[in-house]
Amino acid sequence: MANHASPWSYRLLCFIGVLFVSLCSYYFSGVDNFITLNSGAIPMPGGIQRFSMTPSGLTPKINFSRTPLTTPTPVLLSNTTTVISPSTKLPFIPDKKPVKLVSPAVSETLTPTKPTAVIILTAKRSGSSFVGEIFNQHPDVFFLYEPLIALDRAAMKSKVLNSSFLNTSTVILNGCLQCDFHTDYPENILFKDNPFCIHNAKLMQRNACHTYNTKATITQQERICKEYKFVVLKVIRVHDIEQIRSLPSVTDRTFRIIHLVRDPRPTERSRSRTKPNMNLIRRKGTDQNDEVDLCHTLQQNVKFWKNTPTWLKGKYKMVRFEEIASSPLKMANELYDFVGLTMVESVAKWIKDNTEPTDKPFARSQFSTKRNASAVLDAWRHDMKWSYVQKIQKVCYKAMKSLGYAIFDDLSSLRDTRNPSTLPLHQ
Repeated sequence: MANHASPWSYRLLCFIGVLFVSLCSYYFSGVDNFITLNSGAIPMPGGIQRFSMTPSGLTPKINFSRTPLTTPTPVLLSNTTTVISPSTKLPFIPDKKPVKLVSPAVSETLTPTKPTAVIILTAKRSGSSFVGEIFNQHPDVFFLYEPLIALDRAAMKSKVLNSSFLNTSTVILNGCLQCDFHTDYPENILFKDNPFCIHNAKLMQRNACHTYNTKATITQQERICKEYKFVVLKVIRVHDIEQIRSLPSVTDRTFRIIHLVRDPRPTERSRSRTKPNMNLIRRKGTDQNDEVDLCHTLQQNVKFWKNTPTWLKGKYKMVRFEEIASSPLKMANELYDFVGLTMVESVAKWIKDNTEPTDKPFARSQFSTKRNASAVLDAWRHDMKWSYVQKIQKVCYKAMKSLGYAIFDDLSSLRDTRNPSTLPLHQ
């Protein structure tokens, strides 16, 4: 009888032992393990296994501790901290070569950001070609030269209703600031007969200017535009800064307006040497006075400098051309600082080369950006008729006083360049 009882006793003991081990395993199933490899730590299901390096490889040192199942475990790998839950599937970690994981917060900073939108807003013959070129020369800027010129021409030919010019121009400006150059308007008005391309250093460098623009070439130009951090527009066909308020880009924290003004006397002198002001003719007809229109625009927009509205606070800067002509490099740095650009050596050299010319034939061009800037300042005072100066001073008196331009009382004071024509500003 005893001989038959012995096997059953052994079986009972084995059953109890297996049951005990199962209960222990169940009890410790919630414990998180860590494999410590060099300075890293990775969660593993089961228990905490700590490994030490030996000549023969990894030697485990078993040690258990309880960790709540709901608590995510930090993974420390090569100075980068990422929170991963216990159910996360982890990559293989080779010996002595820890993988650096990028957290979502870090990866978001690697996403391309929207380009900073800048508008240089001014009037015809106010020095905007030179100021625009200061930005065009910068390697981080995609520059758009007068994107509304084709619209102006189309309106003159009655291909676009003159009454819709304001709304249409706003649509085009908004598209340009977002590198969207397609348009539903006739003859692809953004590009048709438009100097936009040849005045864009980046498109010229990439051979992206074509005799006829198609959807494919415009898409190519859009793609190039989106590669740059800044999109800068030079515009002389927006006569009221209030129009800019309707652009969605205005709400961007980085949006900037550079309001460029110039003494109306040399401005009118320069206009008289060029073709008729077709933009004025389109807006007001052939019998309108250019001086009156210019002075009205100056006075209308000077209020944005005198009392900058909330929607433009920190985004608006008024600058006089005379200050740029007197100290081009200093003012270029100031403009760059305002929009968030950094001066580079190539631009500094370009400014020096183009404000101290040696090739006089090139400097004679009315639309050239290469000229002796300081000599431009007083040239008008030597040859303008006194009667013409008086006329401009009369219609522009209020705007000139606001913008710090001296009013001359007689011909002798006008000709004597020891009397400054540009005075300190008092806002």
